[in-house]
Amino acid sequence: MTVHAGSNFHLPHAAVDGPVESYRAEQIAGTTEGPGDRGKLWRLLGHEAADQFSFRAPSIVNKVTPMVTGAIEDGEYSRALFGNLSFLWAIVGAVLGLLATIEVKGVAVPPTLVLVCLIMAVGILDAFGGLVAFTVFAAGVLFTGHLFNAHALLTLFGLSVIWYAGPQIPHKLRPLQRYPHREGFDRGWRIAGDWAIDCLLVAFICGSMAELANILTGYDVLLAEEYKTIWVVSVLVMLVRLSLQSLAMYYFPRRMVMVRAARPPKRNRFLSLFFQAIVQPFIVICALWAVMGFRWQLWAILVLYMAMVTFERLEVDFPEITWVHRFVPVALTRILLAMITGQLAASYFISNGIKSSQELTAWIFLVVACLLLLLSVFEKFEGEEWPEHAIWKFLGFAVTFFLAAFATGFIKLY
Repeated sequence: MTVHAGSNFHLPHAAVDGPVESYRAEQIAGTTEGPGDRGKLWRLLGHEAADQFSFRAPSIVNKVTPMVTGAIEDGEYSRALFGNLSFLWAIVGAVLGLLATIEVKGVAVPPTLVLVCLIMAVGILDAFGGLVAFTVFAAGVLFTGHLFNAHALLTLFGLSVIWYAGPQIPHKLRPLQRYPHREGFDRGWRIAGDWAIDCLLVAFICGSMAELANILTGYDVLLAEEYKTIWVVSVLVMLVRLSLQSLAMYYFPRRMVMVRAARPPKRNRFLSLFFQAIVQPFIVICALWAVMGFRWQLWAILVLYMAMVTFERLEVDFPEITWVHRFVPVALTRILLAMITGQLAASYFISNGIKSSQELTAWIFLVVACLLLLLSVFEKFEGEEWPEHAIWKFLGFAVTFFLAAFATGFIKLY
């Protein structure tokens, strides 16, 4: 199969025309066909609309918000496998979002557990479908006049995490890879690690947000009691997602190149400043208020959060100090350290007479915020990575095990 610049892969009106499109055509032509690339399923209802959507849409919407960009890119594997059939995820998402809106009569509360799980499943399989469902639901809340209070905003935030934002995080922290330069046990271990960590993270993120449903909504809702169901369903659906994604990676290599998004341009500076200086702090304030009320720790945590965000985006060359660089925890290790620190802080403050749950939460969040800011500073130091060694496999397994144990409450320090 030969691909020419003037074939149906040409996007004459794309914002990313020129060198980017030419490079894309070269990549397609230079990729060896797999068995799936010669199949018929992705041709069934055509594929041009799905290919152009994958290639062009991220560069357009990224100017507004990267959250939508990520949701579109999340479904690349699905468009590679199914072509235009992949748009069914968005259609199903829209229908489910409408049913959820009708069920709650536009009130900002979670729908029944079945609908929450169905929309979450769509979001795990294709985050864009989950985004469509959430958008329909949020529009229903807005147009029926139920949006204008803090708990309504927090409820929508929680549902956005469960339905489309949360399922994207595992793929960003631990993307599924083929590891072509690895072999034998080492390759199998790494692939197994990808699967295990992705399943653990999606269960932890979605389950934790469901567990907080009472705090977010201001009501006693069934979802908070059924958070373990969310764990189970999210893991089962993630296994399906990883199976399909692996199928696309191994057997549809050329299709995966066809649907790969162009490198998106930088966001508008005004919009970036607006989200960083207004939207993000507002969300943080609402979330903190829900769990701790208005107290001085809330404002201290907000300052620490904004300092952390600013520091992470700071483009300054730090000195090379290898030992600092090596000992700064990243990804799952950082999450585990934050959980342990939070539980140790809880134990300390409880033993020192703090009995109010809101005050205890405020102190725990403050301690964890200080830790995360400190780590974001240390992370800027450059240095050589640890050399390859078999011990990292054991330590990686230990981190995953203890994270699961703390997340499920199997291990507690207070």
